[in-house]
Amino acid sequence: MNATDLRQAALSGARWTLAAKVGLQLLTWPITILVIRLLDPGDYGLLAMAMVTIGFVALFGEMGLGMALVQADKLDDTTARAACAAILICNLAMAGAIALLAPVAAEWFHEPDLVDVMRVLTLELLIASVVAVPQAQLERQLRFRQLSIAAISSGVSGAVTTLVLALAGFAVWALVLGNLVGALVRAALIVLFNGRIVWPSMRQLLRRIMGLVRFSSHVLAARTLWYWYGQSDQFILARLLHASVFGYYNVAAQLAMLPRAEIADARQPSMATVLEAVVGPWGAKFVSFGLLISVLGAYLSWVLLAAEILYSASRYDTMPRFLAHENKNGVPSNALWLTNIIVQTFLIVTLFAEYAFKLAIELTSSMILIPYLLVAAYGFKLVWTRETYEKDAAEYRTDFWRAGVALIYTAGLIYAAGAAHLLMSAILYGPGSILFIMARREQGKTAFSLFEIGLFIVAVAGAIFAIYAIATGKITV
Repeated sequence: MNATDLRQAALSGARWTLAAKVGLQLLTWPITILVIRLLDPGDYGLLAMAMVTIGFVALFGEMGLGMALVQADKLDDTTARAACAAILICNLAMAGAIALLAPVAAEWFHEPDLVDVMRVLTLELLIASVVAVPQAQLERQLRFRQLSIAAISSGVSGAVTTLVLALAGFAVWALVLGNLVGALVRAALIVLFNGRIVWPSMRQLLRRIMGLVRFSSHVLAARTLWYWYGQSDQFILARLLHASVFGYYNVAAQLAMLPRAEIADARQPSMATVLEAVVGPWGAKFVSFGLLISVLGAYLSWVLLAAEILYSASRYDTMPRFLAHENKNGVPSNALWLTNIIVQTFLIVTLFAEYAFKLAIELTSSMILIPYLLVAAYGFKLVWTRETYEKDAAEYRTDFWRAGVALIYTAGLIYAAGAAHLLMSAILYGPGSILFIMARREQGKTAFSLFEIGLFIVAVAGAIFAIYAIATGKITV
């Protein structure tokens, strides 16, 4: 491979690696939110206690040989098989040690349930033994596209498995089995992309491995130091805290950069506080200035877009005719006045809300989920009734699965959003129906069908209950 080809392969690998990380987060994040709502914090605490121990032991199972194989000048089949045998032997030894010492670890962490969790998770070490050498071979060939596909498939399959088992009430075992399924899928795909299984061989084991040990020992030392640098807090707190409290900490630690007290007291925008902690006071000023420019642009879009929506709806007889009125300059003045009055009202209301910025983000996010759900439901209705699909059967099958996934996905997002903000959004949906009723009366048409009347009653009831809940303090703003 010449320098140009090597450069292109490296750039392609970087792109695929980045795409895999970003894509995996986008695909699994909604599932993760659902799982967090379904499981008890103690379940996360138990898994974290097991992983903080197994993760350290796993370093010695692979012994840094995978990285040594990647950097080796040449990698023949005998060396690959000898490395596979060495990794398998080490991982079997580590798995046996964990199985035997699991009761000791459970006593150390004061969690008897930890024994079975740790013993089952040792299966990951055996799976890692199978995949270590094929992964090194793919990395030597710069086949990062295949590695990225394996990583995404592993993450999604593990997340889906965890969600299904969490819904079925498997508690901590949903997390454990989700990890194992993800590891199995990744191992299977890497072996498949590599084209063959690398079988372990004891032939010339020591002679072949000794040539790799010098480099692998440096890798192992670096990984060990880095592991304790990043995980020492987990190990200490797992000993001091109950599994439920440690579960809260473990989830939060993955999301936060600052100590909890600073996060709680951080002013909005919170990114200003984060950047100030990283680079100094100028970081907060930089973010605040950027936010000011952004908000000015957003405010302009609120003025133009909000008025345009009512104006266009009025021209198509969905809103009252007075909203289609234009002044002498061709500006939809009535729509502009109405939308701006509403916008200014909400801006004033935020002055009296305890967490105005957070409230606005969560409320608008919850409100937009309902149109998303309705669009997905309408798409599924079209494919279910086969409207416009009389001839193209292939396109029908593709759209059927797309619409089904979209419907399930948006329904899950609404469930994850919670009931409080959906009820608050009903305060707007209920009165907003008045404009639609006015438009239908202008056209001499019935405002709602029998089914639509039921939906309208539900929206109004939700709005009334939300107002009552806010007034009595059951929902706080």
